[in-house]
Amino acid sequence: MSSSSPRRSVRCLRHAYDVMLLAYPPAFRRDFGREMAADVRRRLEELAERDSLLALEEFLLEIVSDWLRTVVREWLDETARHRAAHAHGATMISLFSENSAAPMIDNERSAHTWSLILACLGAFLLVEGWVRWFRAVGIWR
Repeated sequence: MSSSSPRRSVRCLRHAYDVMLLAYPPAFRRDFGREMAADVRRRLEELAERDSLLALEEFLLEIVSDWLRTVVREWLDETARHRAAHAHGATMISLFSENSAAPMIDNERSAHTWSLILACLGAFLLVEGWVRWFRAVGIWR
């Protein structure tokens, strides 16, 4: 690997991770995003110093699998918090309206959750495509 190749890869991966952070709920990003990005940047820099393609690939797999798990979990937690906060309001609406509002909220949340899961899968496949493209172009060998 040439000495500029790891640096260029690290730069691309840092930007990719910054984009990946946008998939988290806003409150989670606000509380933990800066720290998570700094940790990933530090680890990427360490791997670039070691000049180890295998270690970099293992780290990427670790990051993507952790990202998929935590994004889905955080959105499910966010949905649960949102649902709990609005449970009282939905109950009051259902008392004063002919149609119950609670099933509509559940259906919207379920659709949102499945959309998020599919978006995460798409992002994972996109990252995998980037890795393959980096290899084909010669950034990673």
